[in-house]
Amino acid sequence: METYLFAWNPARWEWKDLPQAVTEANGEGKYFNQWTCRSHKKIKEGDRAFLVRLGVPPRGIIAAGLVVSKASKKPHYNPERAERGDQVYSVRIRFDLLMEKPIISEDELKSNDLGEHNNWFPEGSGVPIPERFANLLENRLNEITGVRFVPPTQDEILGLRNEGRTTTRTVTTYERDPIARTRCLEHYGTKCQACDLSFQDFYGEIGSDYIEVHHVVPLSDIQGEHTVDPVNDLIPLCPNCHRMIHKRKPPYSIDELREIVRTHS
Repeated sequence: METYLFAWNPARWEWKDLPQAVTEANGEGKYFNQWTCRSHKKIKEGDRAFLVRLGVPPRGIIAAGLVVSKASKKPHYNPERAERGDQVYSVRIRFDLLMEKPIISEDELKSNDLGEHNNWFPEGSGVPIPERFANLLENRLNEITGVRFVPPTQDEILGLRNEGRTTTRTVTTYERDPIARTRCLEHYGTKCQACDLSFQDFYGEIGSDYIEVHHVVPLSDIQGEHTVDPVNDLIPLCPNCHRMIHKRKPPYSIDELREIVRTHS
């Protein structure tokens, strides 16, 4: 298994459904997307993928996942170039960790042992990360998240390949827009609705407005177009409660999770 660094520059491509993508990756454990790949002749299914945010600050590592397809030519991500018939090599990635702001900041990537690698902010996307720095990155991510990455077996890679071919559901622009999240938080506030954790109370200013939003009905269960009700379909949860609510399928209800928290607190 090799490790590759993919890049996203907001100035070149607007990630309109990023809040939804964050919810899927962290809440449901998977979010699929195509990403351009410079090393299209070498990259393979099962390789490790990290995503770095480029351009204007904040810059740094915002996501981690696995490559679940071989590289192939697709229409260019820029709509104008795609209309002209331009194509790029890309691979499909299953992200299981994704944040809007960097998990590992630009300052950290430029300091200590990580700082010895001089290509954390590449011009292209899908470039290999040398093994030493890939290991350092994995170790640092493990320290931050408390979750250690385990490379997939060959059988698991086959499963990922098939899973990666599934067609994602279509949702309306309204659901994909941050407006739904904003209105949800205007109603509930930014306190976790299961355990009452307030990041601002706990961490001060750096925790201001930080909270995840849970889809009461999993996005993967929605067929066709669906307009989200910000109050009835969405609810704020801290990352820990968000992961726990998805420990089974179908997910626990909010009332069930509240009872679990009450019983064990």
